[in-house]
Amino acid sequence: MPSRLSLSVVAASLGCLVFTGFLPKYAFAGPSRETLASASASASTSTSTSTSTSTSTSTSTSTSRFVTQPPPSYWAEGSPRAFAQVRGVAGTGYGRLSTFAGFGQPNWTWVGLDATQILTIESLSSQAGFRAAYMVVEGMFALRHTYSFAHRIVGAAAEVTGDRLARHGSKGADYTVIDAELWGCIPYGLLMGAWELDWVKPVTLTPGELVLEEIQRVVVGRGGLWSGKLGLTVAPNQHKRMYFGGMAEAFALVGRDPKMVYRAGPAFWVGLTEHTELGGYLTWPFYGPDHLGFMTGMYGAIGLQYQIATGEPRPGLP
Repeated sequence: MPSRLSLSVVAASLGCLVFTGFLPKYAFAGPSRETLASASASASTSTSTSTSTSTSTSTSTSTSRFVTQPPPSYWAEGSPRAFAQVRGVAGTGYGRLSTFAGFGQPNWTWVGLDATQILTIESLSSQAGFRAAYMVVEGMFALRHTYSFAHRIVGAAAEVTGDRLARHGSKGADYTVIDAELWGCIPYGLLMGAWELDWVKPVTLTPGELVLEEIQRVVVGRGGLWSGKLGLTVAPNQHKRMYFGGMAEAFALVGRDPKMVYRAGPAFWVGLTEHTELGGYLTWPFYGPDHLGFMTGMYGAIGLQYQIATGEPRPGLP
C-alpha cells in the first residue's frame, strides 16, 4: 500500500534531522561545482559580450547562461597533475571520509581511484572504485560493502514494515553491492539545478531475500534498483554562496511489485570557503510498497564538509 505524506509530517521531520544521517552526494556539490559553475556561466556571458563589441567574428562565442568553459576559479587553477585528495563530512548521525588519488585538477576535472568509508548511527559502509569528473559532471563506479547495526535481511514480501526489518537481537544485514552513479549541476541565473542517476545491484543476496539498502534507504532484492533524483535551489542574491530549495527522487525496485518509490523534501547549501561548506537535505516517501516508519523511511541530514588536495595553490584549514 502507498504511504502518505502531509505538510505536518514534513515539518515534524525537519526537527528530527539530528537523529538521522543519510546524505546524498550532491547535497555537497561544493563551491567547485555550484558557485564555480555559476561563475563559469557568468564568465562565458561576459566574454561573449566584450568580444562581440570588438570584432565581428565573435558571433561564434556562446552567450548561454549555462556552463560553456572552465571559470577562472580556485579549483580550476593550475595544470593537470597527479594528486591525492581527502574529503570529509561530519553531520547529524553521519560521517563520511573519502580519499581520492588521480590525475587532473582535483575537485574539478580529473580521473582516478576512490576509497570511501561511511558511518551512520545504523550502518558502516566501505567503498572502493573509480571516479571521474569534468567540471560540473561527475561519475563513479565502485564495489561497496555495508553492515547494518539496526536492520536484518528478511524474506520476500509485497510489503515490508520497519518492525520486520529491525534486528530484534538477530544478525545485522551484511551485504555487498555494485554501486554506479552519475551526477551534475546546471546553473541558470540565480537558480541551480542538480541531477543524479544511480544503479545499485546487490551481489550477495540470494533470490527471495530483501534488505534495507542503507545508503539509498529503500528496500531492495537481488535485482537492485535504478533511481533518478532532481533538485532545484535558488540563491537569495548575486553572491551565490547559498542556495535554498527542494528535491524529488524516484526509485525503480527491480523485481518488486509495486516497484516504484517516490520521495520529496527541502534542501539547502551554503559555501563557507573554497574548502568548507554546509549542506542539508530531507526527503520523505509519499508513495511506495513499504511502511518503514517515521525514522527508517526519512532520508536526510545536515553536515559540514571539508576537503583538501596536494598541489593546491592556497591550501586552507577548515
